[in-house]
Amino acid sequence: MTLAFSGDKLGELSRLIAETMGLHFPPERYKDLEYRLLPLTKTLNLKSADDLAELFLRSPMTRASVDLLSASLTIGETYFFRDKELFSALEEEILPRLIEERRESKTIRIWSAACASGEEIYSVAILLKKLISDLKPWNITLLATDINLEALKKTMEGRYTRWSFRDEAVDPRPRWFTKTGANCWEIDGEIKKMVTFSYLNLVKDSYPSSVNNTNAMDLVLCRNVLMYFTSERASVIITSLGRALVPGGLLALSPVEFQGDTAGGMKAVNHRGYSFYSNSALPPVMEAPPLQLPLPEPEGLPLPPEATELVERPFAAEDPQAAWVPVPVAEELEKLYAGGFYQAVIEKITPLLSGKTGEGCSGKEIVLLAKCCANTGKLAEALEFCGIALKRDKMNPSLHYLQAMILNELGEAGAAVKALKKAIYLDHKFAMAYFTLGNLELKLGNIKEFKKCFQNFLSLLNFYNNEATLQEAEGVPAGKLRELAGIIIAGQLTGAK
Repeated sequence: MTLAFSGDKLGELSRLIAETMGLHFPPERYKDLEYRLLPLTKTLNLKSADDLAELFLRSPMTRASVDLLSASLTIGETYFFRDKELFSALEEEILPRLIEERRESKTIRIWSAACASGEEIYSVAILLKKLISDLKPWNITLLATDINLEALKKTMEGRYTRWSFRDEAVDPRPRWFTKTGANCWEIDGEIKKMVTFSYLNLVKDSYPSSVNNTNAMDLVLCRNVLMYFTSERASVIITSLGRALVPGGLLALSPVEFQGDTAGGMKAVNHRGYSFYSNSALPPVMEAPPLQLPLPEPEGLPLPPEATELVERPFAAEDPQAAWVPVPVAEELEKLYAGGFYQAVIEKITPLLSGKTGEGCSGKEIVLLAKCCANTGKLAEALEFCGIALKRDKMNPSLHYLQAMILNELGEAGAAVKALKKAIYLDHKFAMAYFTLGNLELKLGNIKEFKKCFQNFLSLLNFYNNEATLQEAEGVPAGKLRELAGIIIAGQLTGAK
C-alpha cells in the first residue's frame, strides 16, 4: 500500500486523532484516513501531505483543529428515509404505539445522536406530521446533534439536492419540500421548526443530561457513526445512550455496525424486521415516595417589572465566573451521577427523605435527586424536588435554571421563561441562562427577545477563552458555544427556526 505520508506520520496522526477525538483508524484503515485528510492540504494551502502531518503533530490541538478534522473525518453519508426496515417499523408500529400511549401527556422525545446533514431526523419529523393530525397540543422534542458544525449548519438550513432523495419510492419532495433552485429543495417550514439542533461530542460530552436535553428519550437513533470508534469506546457510548432512554425506550443502531442480542445491558427486540435495543430489561429506577405537592410555579424572589423584559447591560471587564463557586457533593454520589448511574443515586438518597420539605437530606442531595429524576423521565418528581431545593435556597440562580430546564421538558414554556428570567435577575452574568432563554424565545417565535438574549450571551463569552467552560454548560467549551450560537443566528437569518 503506497501512501502520500512518509514514515509513520499517518500512524502518528491516527494516534493523535484517537486521543483527542476518540475516532479509530487502525492500520488497515490508513488508506481511508489518508483519503479523508489529503483535501486539507489544499484547504490549508500546504505543499504536501507531510507538511499537513507536521502542522497537526507539532502544534497544540485546539478546538479549531478538532473542528477541521471532524469535518473531514465524520462526513455522514445519508438520505431521506434511508433504511426501509427502520422507517417501516417507525411508521407502522413504534410511532403509532407511542402516540397512543401519550394521548394524555402529549409528550414525545426523540434524539438523532449523530444527525450528519439532517435527513434522518427530518424523516422522523415528516412521519410524526403524517401520523398526528394536530401537532399544536403536543410537546414534541426532536433533537439533532453532531460533532460536525458544518453538517449542523446544513441541517438547520434544511436545503438538499437530488442526492438526498435517491430512494425514489419514498421521495418526500412533492408534499414536504419547495424547489428553490435547479438542484435544490428546501424543507417545509413547519417540519423545520419541529427540530432542535445542538453540538455534541459523543466521546467527550456529558449525556444523558437535562442541561443539554439528552435525557428521558423515547427513541434514540445512533446509526452509521459507531464505525468510527473502537469496540470498547462504542460500548461506552451505547451504554450512555441506553441511560438516556425512559423505561421501555428504544435505541436504533445500524445493523451494519452492530449486531447482537444485547447492547449496553439492553436486549434486542424486533419490530417489523428491524432490531432495536430496549432498556425495559434494565433494573427499574426506584420510585421516590410521592410527596403530593402541586406542580410549582417558579419560586424565588418576586420577579421585578424590569426583569420581565430583558435589557442590554454593560458588562464589567471581570471574570464572570469568579463569583460562581460550585458546592462539592459527597464523592460517592458525585461519581455515581457523573457515570450516569442515576438509579444508584436515587436508591441512596430516597431512604433519607422524610416529610414534604425533604428533611433528612441536604440541599445538595435534593438537587441531585431532582437531576436524576429528570434524567430518567420522571419530570413531575424532578420538579417537586427542585421546588423543595428552591424553598431552601431562593437566591440560587442555578436552581432556577434547573427548574426552567425541567419545566421546558414538561411543555410549560411560559413558566420556563419566567424561571430563566429569575436566574438572570439573580446573576446577570449567567451566560447559559441567556443562551437557553434565547433558544426558547426563538422556539416561541419571539425573534426580538431571541436576538437580545444572544447578544448578551455573546458579550459574556468575550470574557472566556475558547477552552474555558461555563457554569451549567456540561463541559462544552466557550469556543464551541460561540460557534454554535453563530450557527443558530445564521439559521434564523436564513429562515431556519
